[in-house]
Amino acid sequence: MGSYCIMASTKSQYKSYSKMKAITLLWLLIACIGCSNSTPKNKITAQDEAGSVLNVYNLDTLKLLLNRNINEIKSFRYPMGISLKDTVFESEDEAQWKGVVFYNKSVVLLFVETNWENTSIVKRITVLSSDIVGMKGLKIGAKFIDVKSDLSQTIPSYPDGYFGLKVKNDNQVTCFFNISNNQNLGVGNVKFETIPEDIVVEQILIE
Repeated sequence: MGSYCIMASTKSQYKSYSKMKAITLLWLLIACIGCSNSTPKNKITAQDEAGSVLNVYNLDTLKLLLNRNINEIKSFRYPMGISLKDTVFESEDEAQWKGVVFYNKSVVLLFVETNWENTSIVKRITVLSSDIVGMKGLKIGAKFIDVKSDLSQTIPSYPDGYFGLKVKNDNQVTCFFNISNNQNLGVGNVKFETIPEDIVVEQILIE
């Protein structure tokens, strides 16, 4: 399988800056992929350990991929039309870690990644498609007003320009919102009750 590199961040910034920067750069890469006529052809046919199809369109089910060997997930059985392609993340200090991009035909659904400390074990999943849905309609494109009851009111600290909230009672899932028209949300000191109800979920991370 082919691979490509995505510049991310330094190791010390992995948990914050690379979380945002790598995704931003990936979107640029996806745009290029979308213009290509080549479609990944390596279909998954082997069963997972439960002998059933692993539903990648369900946010909770995706958690089963965490802490797995990244080569192991390639042997699972996925819904028809799903294919996988290897990728490589590279930080500014030249550390590299492995990843896998999931496609439905030529459309990118999500990618999973390891990290520089252990390049074999999956530590993060980034959801890129509104076809992947969680409980009560949590998905890419959902409005804050529709999901706020399921989100923690504790406002995490992220690099300037980014705004995210964790799912209530589930520290594994974080929703990042498009704040292009509400840039004040990306500079801190935000109160939950003042968050605009019309901002939409732009990215979902599971880690």
